[in-house]
Amino acid sequence: MEHDPWNYVYYILYLRKKGENELSGLEYFAWTQISTSKTGWVPIGNTRFIESDAGEQLKQLDDKMTNLEEFVANIKGSLENIGKVAKSLEDEKKEHQKARSSSVIQTTKGRTSTINRK
Repeated sequence: MEHDPWNYVYYILYLRKKGENELSGLEYFAWTQISTSKTGWVPIGNTRFIESDAGEQLKQLDDKMTNLEEFVANIKGSLENIGKVAKSLEDEKKEHQKARSSSVIQTTKGRTSTINRK
């Protein structure tokens, strides 16, 4: 039988509806405990229902955390690859600008010397 904490709520409602004069000995004990705000009628500690529910929730959280860590690792790897590609493109751009600059200087020198010859 499953031990569900909600059953205590239903039991209290049942006792209220039944009426004090119709209660059995155990029901009367529980009712007097409830009426005086005592919790002696409620089991102390965790139940298998609560423990299994908490255990399942912890497992689900652990699985989600593992998935999140893998996701973050994938993003980190992708960002590193993007950084490498960006650096490579920057290096190519500098090489291209350097080659272009060198070509312009040579062309300018050639024109200057041509102008000087005339």
